[in-house]
Amino acid sequence: MSAAHGLSSTETAGLVFARESAVKAIVGGILRELVLRERVQVVVFAHTCRLA
Repeated sequence: MSAAHGLSSTETAGLVFARESAVKAIVGGILRELVLRERVQVVVFAHTCRLA
């Protein structure tokens, strides 16, 4: 997951050929599912769980 590597929504959208709004919606869903508030918490979570 590119968010786990600290990439912005725009950078991620460019990598996966998707719209930035789609990336933001997906990241928002991940944040809600993991009960996190900020993208930086996704990075910490991914590294703690050795996902990135």
